[in-house]
Amino acid sequence: MNNSITIFLFACMYMVLPIIYFMLRNLSKPKKNLILGVTLPLEARQEANVLNICRSYHKHLTATFLILTTLSFGAFFLDYMSVVMVYLLTWLLAAIIAPFVSYAVYHRKLKQLKHENNWIS
Repeated sequence: MNNSITIFLFACMYMVLPIIYFMLRNLSKPKKNLILGVTLPLEARQEANVLNICRSYHKHLTATFLILTTLSFGAFFLDYMSVVMVYLLTWLLAAIIAPFVSYAVYHRKLKQLKHENNWIS
């Protein structure tokens, strides 16, 4: 009985992670002149430093996704439903916050690069 409830809760809560992952991954693709929420001149979009920041962001975001996915399976090794609920709700909070921390770090790096190069758009 508890196992079926755990599977249902896992399925409901896990869906949040791929949605956030693909939404944040999509922000690194140039849209007009926005990359990771930073407005850059059109010619700056192909700069090596900008591409390196985006590549590094993808790696960090994917690593965060894989770690959180691995941690989510810990719920199946717990015996009591109350502990499973606390574990999954804590995991859900981490699954919401951690990808946005990655985004914030790389947004700041790209913004700093913009100021260093005096890219005014």
